[in-house]
Amino acid sequence: MTHRKRHSLLSNIIVVLGILLIAVSVAYEVIYYPWGRVLGSLGVAPQTELPNPKPLPVFAQAEQTAESAATVSAPTPQSLGDFFAARPKMNLTPLGVIKLPEIGISENIVEGSGDELFYGVGHIKGTALPGEAGNCVLSGHRNYIVMHPFRHLNLLAEGDTVTIEYEGKTYTYEVFKTFTVSPEQTDVLAPQKEENHLLTLVTCTPVLNPVNRLIVWCRLIE
Repeated sequence: MTHRKRHSLLSNIIVVLGILLIAVSVAYEVIYYPWGRVLGSLGVAPQTELPNPKPLPVFAQAEQTAESAATVSAPTPQSLGDFFAARPKMNLTPLGVIKLPEIGISENIVEGSGDELFYGVGHIKGTALPGEAGNCVLSGHRNYIVMHPFRHLNLLAEGDTVTIEYEGKTYTYEVFKTFTVSPEQTDVLAPQKEENHLLTLVTCTPVLNPVNRLIVWCRLIE
């Protein structure tokens, strides 16, 4: 095969792979997009009765992980391999369930914000528990194939509701502010003087270059 033919073949392969990657990305977004949000803008009420999430898996041999520090820097993929990485085997006890009807999310809450996030939304240790006074901080992945409950967290709007089922009780929070901070701005994890019962949802942003953190503040209403 001549050099010119090899170069042409390689170019064609690169083009085909590029097209396939774009097609997969578009299909992925179409499948997981919260279309209820679009229907809501057209006057169609969103689905409010969401099913409970699947039970957490149980492994015969599970990995041990270090304690997760309270930080606003939610884990982010460092490579394409990380993006498609299989989640580590961990046996976790669900802390509760979080439901965001406007974006169609019903997910387990687990304790921790490290590898625990491969199994659900993580409660950051040291922050208030659901329903307690203070700031309850929950972190979630946005751009992993195996777990991305906060993929469309940016679509939550003021007035949207978040419900948390914890220790036999259901707590309802209402979104009142969405903003972006740098990973160093950890003050958003602390209790806020203006809000006695605050819920903070945190994830990486933007999706393709997650150098900052998206913060959604919600206040307890019932």
